[in-house]
Amino acid sequence: MSWKSYRFGIQLLGGLLVMSFMSLLTGCNTELARARKLAGNKDYQTAILYYEKALKVDSENVEALKEASAIYCDHLKLMSQCYEKSSILYKRFPKDPVITGWYKKSLWIFARNLYIQQLLSKSSKYLHRYLKIDKSNGKVFYMLADAKFRLNRKPPRKDDVLKEAIAEFHNAIKNTKATDTVRSTFNSKKKNILQWEAYMKIGTIYDMWIKDKFLAWRKELAKKAKEKAQKAAKEAKKSRRRRRRRRRRRNAEKKKPPKFPVNEEHFANAIKAYKAASKIGQPNKYKRALPYIQIALFYAQFKGQNLEAVKWLKKAEQEDDTNLNVAGNLKMIYDRLKEEAENNKEKRLAKKYDKLSVQYDSKVASLRGQK
Repeated sequence: MSWKSYRFGIQLLGGLLVMSFMSLLTGCNTELARARKLAGNKDYQTAILYYEKALKVDSENVEALKEASAIYCDHLKLMSQCYEKSSILYKRFPKDPVITGWYKKSLWIFARNLYIQQLLSKSSKYLHRYLKIDKSNGKVFYMLADAKFRLNRKPPRKDDVLKEAIAEFHNAIKNTKATDTVRSTFNSKKKNILQWEAYMKIGTIYDMWIKDKFLAWRKELAKKAKEKAQKAAKEAKKSRRRRRRRRRRRNAEKKKPPKFPVNEEHFANAIKAYKAASKIGQPNKYKRALPYIQIALFYAQFKGQNLEAVKWLKKAEQEDDTNLNVAGNLKMIYDRLKEEAENNKEKRLAKKYDKLSVQYDSKVASLRGQK
């Protein structure tokens, strides 16, 4: 082949490529023009078909991407396609407020719907992406914190993740109003007051940590008691006098039960969270009583301060005097106080607590009958 023939072939091929590209570009412009005309007439369903055809020809056409995103995000509300288009644009124009708005909107809808469907790990992925753009949305912080909390409620727990959840619950509280609500189910009418839920879940996390230690402590006590009983059985054949001395020592131990070494920081943080929840305007009277019940149980179970527990249960009773949980716990605490009084030989006090126990026993029976 001569040089002239070779050059002519190259020129011909180049010409064909240019013509092909111009044809494609013309096709893209034609589809885009049709799409814009239909969008101008508010025929968005048909317009988007032509936008998609234009993007098949030229997937990098910024104007087509922007206009298609506007239709998907603002008019048709198709969040899957909104996310697809706006995420492409956001990578190229991260400071454009309109594009950022579309991208945030699609992330929020995806995350919220997955959260409502209890798909918490998948929801968290989109929530993290949202917070990289905007750290002022309290509902996003709440859903992310709640996902971490719910995924770690049962042992083995990841304490570092729960610490992150506490920080995010606080961010949720900081970036919302006391009246803001959040959905956690498909029932649109069932909305939880966000700040109240956040405070209660912060308290619950500290409760879980304290309870883990408490159960381990009780297990260790039971193990020691068993070992002591086995040792006593081996010595059963020894002198009667030593047995009497041992019995007296055992009775003294019953009067002074061992005290649980509660983590004071965790205890204080839990009480603080429950007290904060009690100050939120909660319309549900059953829920209004819950923070007070939790505080009462903390004092009774972890510190053995039964009179302090009664004080908080009485506050719960003022919020909801038909609460079976409140009445049942008051009966239990009065039984404990009666036992303490009897051990201390305070007959008058024991009689008083016995009377109150009987009173709340009757109330529990009455409330159960009503239910």
